[in-house]
Amino acid sequence: MAPKLRPPGRPPRRRHDRAYVLARAGLLDGYACTIHWENAASFAADFPHIELRNNLYVIDRDRYSCSGATATLDMFLHIVSEDHGAGLAIGIAEELQVDRIRSSVDEQARAYRVAVLHRSQKLAAAIAAMEGNLDTPLAVNELADRAGLTRRQLHRLFRHHTHMSPREYYRDLRLRHARLMLLNTITPILEIAVSTGFTTHSHFTKCYRQRFGVSPREDRLST
Repeated sequence: MAPKLRPPGRPPRRRHDRAYVLARAGLLDGYACTIHWENAASFAADFPHIELRNNLYVIDRDRYSCSGATATLDMFLHIVSEDHGAGLAIGIAEELQVDRIRSSVDEQARAYRVAVLHRSQKLAAAIAAMEGNLDTPLAVNELADRAGLTRRQLHRLFRHHTHMSPREYYRDLRLRHARLMLLNTITPILEIAVSTGFTTHSHFTKCYRQRFGVSPREDRLST
């Protein structure tokens, strides 16, 4: 008998997930965590006071959370590297045929769209405008106009839902897109910088290092 498939557009509400268990028990109060992108929307609605991140895994003091099965391996290798050195972690990764150890700054591909965009149509409109103008960033006033909001209302909306200002979110969006290009294409770094709205190589490198902890060149060479 063929297995029953979940209808598209209806993500499961995995209330047995460990993040749900910890949240219901109050053990995530004051902590950050992550969960699979399919469950991010319902988790955020059920526990709006908990800081939900889009990372593959989150280690916040003595609380560990992962977004999925392979992310658990990435977190395991990170812990090994922290406790016993990068050499051992790389050796284990080679034995397991892991070609790249993803870090805690890596994010789920669809997390932002699922966990953020559903919360507000006006927020979604502003982010869609950002996504359509990565190479030539729009001014905040233009983003507000496209969302049908005042500049102040847009700022408050982003702060409430993303804990970032519109300008900060926009820069982060561009940097995440730049990192995808950097790790998955052979496009020159300067060309990537220009295509994501950074006018100089030095400014791009500075912002990239602040966001991901390494320079663009170092990040590319590590893959």
